[in-house]
Amino acid sequence: MIPEDPARPGDETVEIPSSVLVRCPLVGFRMRAIAPHCSRCDHFKGLADRFPGAKHLEFGKRFMILCAAEPVRRELFEVAE
Repeated sequence: MIPEDPARPGDETVEIPSSVLVRCPLVGFRMRAIAPHCSRCDHFKGLADRFPGAKHLEFGKRFMILCAAEPVRRELFEVAE
């Protein structure tokens, strides 16, 4: 379990499913399991709840990783016409 947001103590503790992966900048953006890797990483700054209180949403839709390794990199996708 990882605290949701270290900047806001007292928030709920969130169980990260072992099936959830993230593209990690430390390994060339290959996929990594969040629970065993992020929780021990110096760049991990917690989780952000994109939809506070929406317990009906799946973990991957509700939360996002706060990562200081490369915080502003965003993947772009082109839509076919």
